[in-house]
Amino acid sequence: MRLSNRPKARRARSGSRKPRARLLELSRARSRRRSSGRKAARGIGRLSSRRFVRRSPLRRKAGAARQPGARFGRAGGRLGTRAKFRRSMAAVVTCKDEQHTLPLVLRELERLPFQEIIVVINGSTDRSLERALQHRRTTVVWLPEALGHDVARAVGARLTTSSIVLFMDGDVPVSAEDLVPFLRSVERGADLALNDLSPFIGSFAEQDHVTRFKTFLNRALGRVDLAMNSMTAVP
Repeated sequence: MRLSNRPKARRARSGSRKPRARLLELSRARSRRRSSGRKAARGIGRLSSRRFVRRSPLRRKAGAARQPGARFGRAGGRLGTRAKFRRSMAAVVTCKDEQHTLPLVLRELERLPFQEIIVVINGSTDRSLERALQHRRTTVVWLPEALGHDVARAVGARLTTSSIVLFMDGDVPVSAEDLVPFLRSVERGADLALNDLSPFIGSFAEQDHVTRFKTFLNRALGRVDLAMNSMTAVP
């Protein structure tokens, strides 16, 4: 069932502190030069089969050499939210029992020029649906049973008609300025822009089984540069 509502818009507080995101950019064009004959990897939602290559952190370490073909970018303060984009964009937010953080996520997304903001309520039992309907720019999809974040993202991607899709979780607010580099990377030609979580992962002994398996799978596929990163983490 698809619902929508249009009450008065709310302005985000500029002083709120949000966690910063790190950019990991993957491009099909550069992969052709480096890994001819390698099997393509599959994307999520509107991303078809692609070949990926090279990660690019949001910030380059001091003194580190810039590798050929790598792209580095960062949001330009509050000016980043007024940036113009040539391609249509949509945000897909999955939510399960996140009534307190969902409004914060949506307020940051509303600061960006999205043509569509789709919220998929994935089996929530709290007031997440009510919170989502209070934002006039959102299209809300209600799933009575929790079907997993992958299914919820697929549902949201299926509904959108935009050429660029940003996936978000309803429990992790990220400032609009930190989301701009992800959108810019795809607009410049990258097939996929991932959140690089490598700096936040502890030693091998401290990692859970899922994280270890991601690292193993990337290495088995010849993608040591991806470390433990995957399309599970958003944005």
